[in-house]
Amino acid sequence: MPFINKGMLLNDVTKVIVPIKTPSLLETDLIKLKSQCSQFMSESGGLPVYKTINKTEQFVKVKARLRKGHSQFSETFNKAFEHTSNLRQRAIFAHGQQLTESNQYYLFPTNGFKYVYNPQIENSSIYEGVQSSVDDEVFADLLKQNYTNSMLSEGIESGSELLFHNVPFCYAVNTGIVDSYGELLSLLK
Repeated sequence: MPFINKGMLLNDVTKVIVPIKTPSLLETDLIKLKSQCSQFMSESGGLPVYKTINKTEQFVKVKARLRKGHSQFSETFNKAFEHTSNLRQRAIFAHGQQLTESNQYYLFPTNGFKYVYNPQIENSSIYEGVQSSVDDEVFADLLKQNYTNSMLSEGIESGSELLFHNVPFCYAVNTGIVDSYGELLSLLK
């Protein structure tokens, strides 16, 4: 029988009698981040990417699912990036700056991801109305010229909207469970 002293609280006693055998969720998920998101940690330059998720868990898996409904804007966007089928509908959208909305998460794309961003755009959906007044081919050419898939850290630093694709899912860590992104990165070393 474990030793119990008079100064212990009931909570202390239950920890002695019923030891916790499983590591915390965060510890097991840190292993996932280290092993499956090393490409992102290397290319991001130590900068965080944010995503608003309507959940409260500490750690979530964000699946890349085909969004139904194709607007003309989405069709033109996809036309501009023909090499990636349904890019706008299959991408996981994130931002290089923290938004004011609640439920903010740090996003970690899994290895093998690809991305595109425009350093001047924080929310591409605002261009849906603009696109209707411009010829589709002209608009698709403008998208091709203004979006890039190089220097992820620059895209993050600019606060751009980032479209991650070519992965079935990303991991996300609730920003409220650590004091800073730097603290989270130190746990991943």
